[in-house]
Amino acid sequence: MKIESFNDWWIFNGTLELLPNEMHGQELEGPVIYEVIRVKQGRPVFLKAHFERLERSLKLLLGDRPVPVWVSSLSEDFIKLMKAEDIVNQNIKIIIWNIGLPTCSWCMFLIKSQYPARKVYQRGVDTDILSIERTNPSAKLYHDTLVKTVNAMREETGVFEVLLSDRTNCLTEGSRSNLFFVKNGNVYTAPEGDILHGITREKLKTVLKQEHIKCIEEPLDVESIASYDGAFLTGTSIHVLPIRSIGTLEFNSSENETILKIMEAFETSIEKDDQNV
Repeated sequence: MKIESFNDWWIFNGTLELLPNEMHGQELEGPVIYEVIRVKQGRPVFLKAHFERLERSLKLLLGDRPVPVWVSSLSEDFIKLMKAEDIVNQNIKIIIWNIGLPTCSWCMFLIKSQYPARKVYQRGVDTDILSIERTNPSAKLYHDTLVKTVNAMREETGVFEVLLSDRTNCLTEGSRSNLFFVKNGNVYTAPEGDILHGITREKLKTVLKQEHIKCIEEPLDVESIASYDGAFLTGTSIHVLPIRSIGTLEFNSSENETILKIMEAFETSIEKDDQNV
């Protein structure tokens, strides 16, 4: 993973400072744990949940070794960087590397952030399928091979997102998002143990309960996806985004009543969620 800061400032091991020129584009060797947190209208979205996942990922790699004490102050550092950069709408990336070594390091910085325009939500996005699996879906780890393969496929096909299928030919998730299908007013998604624990995904499941929409976790066989009424992605930058196509298969997801209801309810939940800050 490279350090690709959008601005000149970063926080390195707890200190707010100018990012040294030699660190711009610096390649960090793994394992590398990371989180990307969105700031929307001057408020961090699901900050507490993101840092809880970051700590869980770190614990998985550390095993019996103690979690560094600075982990407990990351939220304060995040707010410090937010205020220093006067962020209104932007994503911030947090990276931890040299994990388990005495020189274990971390940093956070602004990254180039793009959010789909309204018209994208109105028509949905195109996706395609790639047969590949994450080596450790329980931890938010950077996978160099996965990223390079997905980026090459996106560039070649022009799709918005690449959906991952496992060795059993079942869809699990997107390369940078979580995946849901809709049929007869119910929502379907892959089992928790087969995917990366998505923060937006978990918040969405809470919204589904509040809206009395049934969420069913079961394997999503590639051969059966034509039977669904629609599909959508969830993620930090996109929130809830309808899918227009998967390969050559087309969906009318952006006009599906259940998906439209979910999109509206999710945006309302962000505005009301006291844990955003």
